[in-house]
Amino acid sequence: MTVDELRVEQLLWRGQPLGSLNLSVVSDRESFSSEFMLPWLRGSYHQQLAAPISESAADFDADLERILSIERLDVSGIPEFENPMGDETEMALSWEPLPVTISNVYRGSNRLGGIDFTVADLQPDRWHLTGVAGDLIGATLLSDSQVAWQRSQGGEVTSLALAVEFNNLGSSLESLGVEPIVQTRGGAIDIDWSWTGSPGLFDLKTVSGSMDLTMESGSFVSANAEA
Repeated sequence: MTVDELRVEQLLWRGQPLGSLNLSVVSDRESFSSEFMLPWLRGSYHQQLAAPISESAADFDADLERILSIERLDVSGIPEFENPMGDETEMALSWEPLPVTISNVYRGSNRLGGIDFTVADLQPDRWHLTGVAGDLIGATLLSDSQVAWQRSQGGEVTSLALAVEFNNLGSSLESLGVEPIVQTRGGAIDIDWSWTGSPGLFDLKTVSGSMDLTMESGSFVSANAEA
Protein backbone atom coordinates (compact mmCIF):
# COMPACT_ATOMS: atom_id res chain seq x y z
CA MET A 1 0.00 0.00 0.00
CA THR A 2 1.22 3.47 -0.86
CA VAL A 3 -0.21 6.82 0.19
CA ASP A 4 1.50 9.73 -1.51
CA GLU A 5 1.28 13.22 0.04
CA LEU A 6 -2.05 12.97 1.81
CA ARG A 7 -3.03 16.35 3.26
CA VAL A 8 -5.28 16.87 6.26
CA GLU A 9 -6.24 20.52 6.66
CA GLN A 10 -6.66 20.29 10.43
CA LEU A 11 -5.50 17.39 12.59
CA LEU A 12 -7.12 17.03 16.02
CA TRP A 13 -5.90 15.14 19.08
CA ARG A 14 -8.42 14.87 21.90
CA GLY A 15 -10.17 17.91 20.53
CA GLN A 16 -6.98 20.00 20.37
CA PRO A 17 -5.88 21.28 16.92
CA LEU A 18 -2.36 20.25 15.90
CA GLY A 19 -2.29 22.08 12.56
CA SER A 20 -2.32 20.87 8.98
CA LEU A 21 -0.77 17.45 8.29
CA ASN A 22 1.09 16.18 5.22
CA LEU A 23 1.52 12.40 5.25
CA SER A 24 3.11 9.79 2.98
CA VAL A 25 3.00 6.05 3.68
CA VAL A 26 4.61 2.97 2.13
CA SER A 27 3.62 -0.40 3.55
CA ASP A 28 4.07 -4.06 2.67
CA ARG A 29 3.98 -7.40 4.48
CA GLU A 30 7.28 -6.89 6.33
CA SER A 31 7.73 -3.14 6.64
CA PHE A 32 5.97 0.15 7.17
CA SER A 33 7.38 3.63 6.53
CA SER A 34 5.81 7.05 6.83
CA GLU A 35 6.86 10.66 6.49
CA PHE A 36 4.85 13.39 8.19
CA MET A 37 4.91 17.14 8.59
CA LEU A 38 3.02 19.51 10.86
CA PRO A 39 3.70 23.26 11.22
CA TRP A 40 5.88 22.54 14.28
CA LEU A 41 7.05 18.97 13.58
CA ARG A 42 8.70 17.09 10.70
CA GLY A 43 9.90 13.51 10.72
CA SER A 44 9.49 9.89 9.75
CA TYR A 45 8.65 6.52 11.26
CA HIS A 46 9.94 3.16 10.09
CA GLN A 47 9.36 -0.39 11.21
CA GLN A 48 10.21 -3.78 9.74
CA LEU A 49 10.44 -7.40 10.72
CA ALA A 50 13.97 -8.47 11.56
CA ALA A 51 15.31 -11.63 9.98
CA PRO A 52 14.29 -14.72 12.00
CA ILE A 53 16.83 -17.10 13.47
CA SER A 54 15.68 -19.83 11.09
CA GLU A 55 13.22 -20.07 8.23
CA SER A 56 11.07 -22.60 10.09
CA ALA A 57 10.79 -20.26 13.05
CA ALA A 58 9.90 -17.18 11.01
CA ASP A 59 6.47 -16.77 12.56
CA PHE A 60 7.90 -16.82 16.08
CA ASP A 61 11.38 -15.31 16.00
CA ALA A 62 10.91 -12.29 13.73
CA ASP A 63 11.28 -9.28 16.00
CA LEU A 64 9.82 -5.91 15.06
CA GLU A 65 12.46 -3.23 14.59
CA ARG A 66 11.22 0.35 14.63
CA ILE A 67 12.48 3.91 15.01
CA LEU A 68 10.96 7.37 15.12
CA SER A 69 13.16 10.06 13.55
CA ILE A 70 12.25 13.71 14.06
CA GLU A 71 14.07 16.06 11.72
CA ARG A 72 12.69 19.25 13.26
CA LEU A 73 10.71 20.00 16.44
CA ASP A 74 9.72 23.56 17.34
CA VAL A 75 8.86 23.47 21.05
CA SER A 76 7.23 26.89 20.85
CA GLY A 77 4.60 25.43 18.51
CA ILE A 78 3.60 22.40 20.61
CA PRO A 79 -0.08 22.78 21.59
CA GLU A 80 -0.95 22.79 25.27
CA PHE A 81 -3.01 19.77 26.31
CA GLU A 82 -5.09 19.64 29.43
CA ASN A 83 -4.90 15.83 29.44
CA PRO A 84 -2.78 14.53 26.52
CA MET A 85 -2.67 10.91 27.75
CA GLY A 86 -6.42 10.57 28.14
CA ASP A 87 -8.48 9.13 30.96
CA GLU A 88 -6.79 6.72 33.37
CA THR A 89 -9.64 4.24 32.81
CA GLU A 90 -8.52 3.66 29.22
CA MET A 91 -7.12 0.21 28.44
CA ALA A 92 -3.40 -0.40 28.84
CA LEU A 93 -1.36 -0.55 25.67
CA SER A 94 0.85 -3.36 24.47
CA TRP A 95 4.08 -1.38 24.26
CA GLU A 96 7.56 -2.22 23.03
CA PRO A 97 10.47 0.23 23.57
CA LEU A 98 10.69 2.80 20.78
CA PRO A 99 14.00 4.53 19.94
CA VAL A 100 13.55 8.21 19.10
CA THR A 101 15.98 10.64 17.50
CA ILE A 102 15.25 14.38 17.38
CA SER A 103 17.93 15.92 15.18
CA ASN A 104 16.96 19.57 15.56
CA VAL A 105 15.10 21.10 18.49
CA TYR A 106 14.06 24.72 17.97
CA ARG A 107 12.36 27.43 19.96
CA GLY A 108 11.10 29.63 17.15
CA SER A 109 14.13 30.44 14.99
CA ASN A 110 16.61 29.55 17.78
CA ARG A 111 18.12 26.07 17.47
CA LEU A 112 18.55 24.45 20.88
CA GLY A 113 20.31 21.23 19.78
CA GLY A 114 19.46 17.56 19.25
CA ILE A 115 18.50 14.65 21.49
CA ASP A 116 18.06 10.85 21.51
CA PHE A 117 16.04 8.71 23.90
CA THR A 118 13.96 5.55 24.14
CA VAL A 119 10.26 5.53 25.00
CA ALA A 120 10.53 2.59 27.38
CA ASP A 121 6.87 2.68 28.42
CA LEU A 122 3.79 4.54 27.23
CA GLN A 123 0.42 3.99 28.91
CA PRO A 124 -2.66 6.13 29.64
CA ASP A 125 -1.49 6.53 33.26
CA ARG A 126 2.29 6.66 32.84
CA TRP A 127 5.26 7.03 30.52
CA HIS A 128 9.00 6.60 30.88
CA LEU A 129 11.87 7.92 28.74
CA THR A 130 15.29 6.31 29.19
CA GLY A 131 18.73 6.76 27.66
CA VAL A 132 18.17 10.49 27.23
CA ALA A 133 21.32 11.85 25.58
CA GLY A 134 22.39 14.62 23.25
CA ASP A 135 23.38 18.27 23.10
CA LEU A 136 20.86 20.90 24.16
CA ILE A 137 21.30 24.61 24.96
CA GLY A 138 25.07 24.26 25.05
CA ALA A 139 24.99 21.31 27.45
CA THR A 140 25.66 17.60 26.93
CA LEU A 141 23.12 15.15 28.36
CA LEU A 142 24.74 11.85 29.31
CA SER A 143 23.01 8.60 28.38
CA ASP A 144 21.97 7.60 31.91
CA SER A 145 19.49 10.50 32.05
CA GLN A 146 15.77 9.67 32.21
CA VAL A 147 12.37 11.20 32.90
CA ALA A 148 9.11 9.56 33.96
CA TRP A 149 5.52 10.57 34.65
CA GLN A 150 2.81 8.65 36.48
CA ARG A 151 -0.80 9.28 37.43
CA SER A 152 -2.59 7.55 40.29
CA GLN A 153 -5.46 8.23 42.67
CA GLY A 154 -3.10 10.47 44.63
CA GLY A 155 -2.44 12.67 41.60
CA GLU A 156 0.38 13.12 39.10
CA VAL A 157 4.10 12.80 39.81
CA THR A 158 7.03 13.56 37.52
CA SER A 159 10.57 12.34 38.19
CA LEU A 160 13.72 13.56 36.48
CA ALA A 161 17.25 12.17 36.61
CA LEU A 162 19.80 14.12 34.60
CA ALA A 163 23.56 13.95 34.22
CA VAL A 164 24.71 17.04 32.34
CA GLU A 165 28.05 18.52 31.34
CA PHE A 166 28.18 22.13 30.16
CA ASN A 167 30.63 24.73 28.88
CA ASN A 168 29.10 28.08 29.76
CA LEU A 169 26.14 27.91 32.15
CA GLY A 170 25.26 31.53 31.37
CA SER A 171 24.84 30.78 27.66
CA SER A 172 22.70 27.74 28.45
CA LEU A 173 20.40 29.83 30.65
CA GLU A 174 20.17 32.51 27.98
CA SER A 175 19.06 29.89 25.42
CA LEU A 176 16.16 29.08 27.74
CA GLY A 177 15.16 32.72 27.94
CA VAL A 178 16.51 33.04 31.49
CA GLU A 179 18.74 36.00 32.34
CA PRO A 180 22.25 34.57 32.89
CA ILE A 181 23.62 35.06 36.38
CA VAL A 182 27.05 33.48 35.86
CA GLN A 183 29.62 32.89 33.15
CA THR A 184 31.60 29.66 33.44
CA ARG A 185 34.24 27.75 31.53
CA GLY A 186 32.73 24.35 32.22
CA GLY A 187 31.07 22.17 34.78
CA ALA A 188 28.61 19.38 35.46
CA ILE A 189 25.19 18.90 37.05
CA ASP A 190 23.68 15.72 38.49
CA ILE A 191 19.96 16.04 39.18
CA ASP A 192 17.57 13.65 40.88
CA TRP A 193 14.27 15.51 41.21
CA SER A 194 10.57 14.80 41.51
CA TRP A 195 7.53 17.05 41.76
CA THR A 196 3.76 16.80 41.94
CA GLY A 197 2.10 17.40 38.58
CA SER A 198 2.98 16.94 34.93
CA PRO A 199 6.38 17.78 33.39
CA GLY A 200 4.90 21.02 32.09
CA LEU A 201 4.00 22.12 35.63
CA PHE A 202 7.60 22.22 36.78
CA ASP A 203 8.13 24.76 39.55
CA LEU A 204 11.47 24.91 41.36
CA LYS A 205 9.63 25.75 44.60
CA THR A 206 7.81 22.38 44.57
CA VAL A 207 10.78 20.17 43.64
CA SER A 208 12.14 17.58 46.05
CA GLY A 209 15.39 15.69 45.61
CA SER A 210 19.03 16.57 45.12
CA MET A 211 21.32 18.48 42.76
CA ASP A 212 25.10 18.34 42.65
CA LEU A 213 26.70 21.25 40.79
CA THR A 214 30.37 21.45 39.87
CA MET A 215 31.72 24.56 38.13
CA GLU A 216 35.14 25.42 36.82
CA SER A 217 36.44 28.98 36.93
CA GLY A 218 33.91 31.69 36.14
CA SER A 219 32.28 34.83 37.45
CA PHE A 220 28.93 36.38 38.26
CA VAL A 221 27.49 38.74 35.67
CA SER A 222 27.98 42.19 37.13
CA ALA A 223 24.39 43.44 36.74
CA ASN A 224 23.00 40.39 38.51
CA ALA A 225 25.76 40.29 41.08
CA GLU A 226 24.78 43.77 42.19
CA ALA A 227 21.14 42.64 42.48
